[in-house]
Amino acid sequence: MFFLTAAFSFAQQKYALVIGNGNYANITKLNNPVNDANDMEVALKGLGFTVDKVLNGSLTQMESGIINLKKRLKGAKNSYGFFFYAGHGVQSNGENYLIPVDANIQSESFLRRQSIGVQEMLDELNDAGNELNVVVLDACRDNPFPWKRSSSRGLQVVGNQPADSIIVYATSAGSTAVDGTGRNGLFTSHLLNNLKQPGLEVAEVFRLTMGDVIRASNSQQRPAVYNQFAGLAYLGSKPQAMPPPQSAPAVQPVVQPKKITEQPTKTQPAAYNNNIPSESIVVFSGNEHRYEVINKSMLWTSARDDCKKRGGYLVTITSKEEQEFIEGLLSEYGKQNFYWIGGFRNKGKFQWVTGEDFSYKNWTGELDNYGGNRNYLICGVKEGSWFGWANIITSEVRIGYICEWD
Repeated sequence: MFFLTAAFSFAQQKYALVIGNGNYANITKLNNPVNDANDMEVALKGLGFTVDKVLNGSLTQMESGIINLKKRLKGAKNSYGFFFYAGHGVQSNGENYLIPVDANIQSESFLRRQSIGVQEMLDELNDAGNELNVVVLDACRDNPFPWKRSSSRGLQVVGNQPADSIIVYATSAGSTAVDGTGRNGLFTSHLLNNLKQPGLEVAEVFRLTMGDVIRASNSQQRPAVYNQFAGLAYLGSKPQAMPPPQSAPAVQPVVQPKKITEQPTKTQPAAYNNNIPSESIVVFSGNEHRYEVINKSMLWTSARDDCKKRGGYLVTITSKEEQEFIEGLLSEYGKQNFYWIGGFRNKGKFQWVTGEDFSYKNWTGELDNYGGNRNYLICGVKEGSWFGWANIITSEVRIGYICEWD
């Protein structure tokens, strides 16, 4: 349960708040924002977001939604936040404000008290300290209030954009966006389409949306993206890695063991002087050790004793280079599927018969002693594998083996 909890806590968490305000009581009603919010909710849930939605929200409802989003993001530091707003938005003295549906703002002086300041909303999300926050404002419509000034068209660039945030406007600063004649606003309709594209990085989503809107509006509406996020983020699934191109497998050269041609001397293996069949004795140039493949089948303990009687030991494999040499050796001289090597279990742990460090473990199986009888190591090149454990009973299994001499 601990590991399940830990894994969940590090999984990518994604939380969103979508607000669609269209049914205004005291200013011009808007046709698309509720549809925009409903469709954005569906799109974000499809990307794995947990979504809160506010439709035709009052000031209190909008504030509560922002606070709740902040709490969720603060509880998961690796989380992504997504704030979407469609509705009326205005700017005053360089500050941007999102307008609740019940706002009755008789003078610009009361704007701050009866609306949501974008900068204050950004500060709240930034305080969560999470990985990334995306803020999308489809609110760049003309100021609907009678007290508007001629210079108050659209929204303004945020003066203090938090780090690790991406802020997206439906149109550039000081310009207005159309409400749209279909189900969705022009900007949101194209954003929805691009959010559905699999494997797009978040910056690419908005780059494509910007191009789509510019083309659809004949350059009359140009979205603006302000990016303070230095990393890569995928709101949905990450792109699938492309498989490498198919090609014929490269032919690996077989390592040809160096055969001994000199006459036996006192330093050579005792195998030359007894009656045990000897197939071949070869030298590995990497360590100048001698190796012999024995195709006579024996128990592991008998094979160990036989190598010892010859003056050597069951082979130990301690490097990739030595492993490749043995593979080549067996390719040339091996006549069986499996061969004993010098690894065995002693007091619950595997070790080499020589006492060498047991750190090189290119195993194809687990040394888990499943069933209580996996006690000796084998190699099985002819089965397409290398080292592995043997499920054996010592009185019954007899296979070939490899001897080694220093």
